Amino acid sequence: MTRILFLTTATLGLVALTPAAQACTLSALTLTCADGTTSTDQRWDQAGLNIHVESGATVSSTGAATPAFRFGGDDITLTNGGLIQNPNTADNNSNNAIEVRGTNQTYINNGTISGGDRGIHSRGGDGGLTVINAEGALIESRRQAVRGGEDYPGTTVINDGVIRSTDGRALQIRGQGSTVINNGALYGGEEVVEARDDFTIINHGLIQIDETVADEDGVQFASGRAENYGRIVGTDDAIDLDEGEVYNAPGGVLLSLGPDDDPNKAAIDLDGEFDNSRDPLRPAGSVRIVNEGYMEGARAISAAYDPTLPDDHVSQARQSVEIVNSGTMVGRGGIAIGLAPTQGDSQLTLMGESRLYGDVLFGAGDDLLGIGTLTSDLLIAGLFDGGAGENTVSLMSYMLTDVLGFEAVDDDTYMLRLMTGQGELAGGFRNWQDWLFADGTRLSTAEFAAALAPAPVPLPAGLPLLLAGLAGFGALRLRARG
Repeated sequence: MTRILFLTTATLGLVALTPAAQACTLSALTLTCADGTTSTDQRWDQAGLNIHVESGATVSSTGAATPAFRFGGDDITLTNGGLIQNPNTADNNSNNAIEVRGTNQTYINNGTISGGDRGIHSRGGDGGLTVINAEGALIESRRQAVRGGEDYPGTTVINDGVIRSTDGRALQIRGQGSTVINNGALYGGEEVVEARDDFTIINHGLIQIDETVADEDGVQFASGRAENYGRIVGTDDAIDLDEGEVYNAPGGVLLSLGPDDDPNKAAIDLDGEFDNSRDPLRPAGSVRIVNEGYMEGARAISAAYDPTLPDDHVSQARQSVEIVNSGTMVGRGGIAIGLAPTQGDSQLTLMGESRLYGDVLFGAGDDLLGIGTLTSDLLIAGLFDGGAGENTVSLMSYMLTDVLGFEAVDDDTYMLRLMTGQGELAGGFRNWQDWLFADGTRLSTAEFAAALAPAPVPLPAGLPLLLAGLAGFGALRLRARG
């Protein structure tokens, strides 16, 4: 009798974890939602569970605050070939299709995951969320399609399908050390992708903001690395970062659709402060940008600066910036690269097919402009302004004999004309103190201008005597007239 009671208690415990009147069946640690079945409100707290939602199966929610799936255990793997949905659209911020409350959760979507508020929402655990959205698959929501909080590190999203949010972010993954690999399409109505520190994003597809929504970024993160081989579009910035690296590959497009007269709308925007939502605010660290593709905005690159705040305010951009450009940068507002007046020591290197449409403005540091071997037909449609500090131009691949002209335009601006393999290139230069050439020659700006100044034409050897004789002859004639 005791033994029978024990078995009955165990069975009741299993029933407590398995909702009644449902078509998903559990065998050992495998839960199967079969083709052609409809299930609701699945809650499972076991660790090590494997869930299979077959093609043609539907798992749905019956209440706004009740997700279709809620998992409380660790080491969960769900593979979806059907439909997982929370169709409720009431504005209560809790209409999740899948709710995660555990560590090391993997979601492989070959079907559709749809949430009134969120598609997949991590709400507890120690991190390790992985979302794989296959080609032809869809994750959609009104707010965040995939959300991981600041306390949920190590999220990975691999997208070959479509992840979209109508009013919010496609991906909001704020945990440290998260990664996004996008080969499909990400659509958002707020920032499309929002992350924090030690973040990596590799984009081979499309990251697109809703163009009817103003002042929103394509990608925003605090620190890490962004690699773009596809297209990233924002109505504020294409990429907004505090510190880290950006690589825009050949064929890659970074585009800001913000107004041309707004200096804060850029293909890449640099914030002045590092903000990971956990640690105290501090000045942002260094940034490195390599562009081999196409960048366009009111500015191609901009940095945060508010003239109403003190220069030492934490929000003013003061980090050092290194830029290597062999692609195209377009500043529709007339400035291609606009660093902050407070910016630290920075460096711009131009190589290959580099084209700059708009001025380049450096900041307060001791800056270096390097001009390498150029194969394009344009140096700059504008001028290079070194700003404050002791600034140097390095003509890395050119000798003084390659310079066709260096003429003063006004008191502090010079026009450089340079002979390259593509012909003559020209650009304006202001606030540069030193010039380096390929053979190691260093000249000040005054010495450079003097070296290129036309030499005086020498007089023939007998001409001075002839002029003196003519002067004397003229004097005699005047005396005779007297």
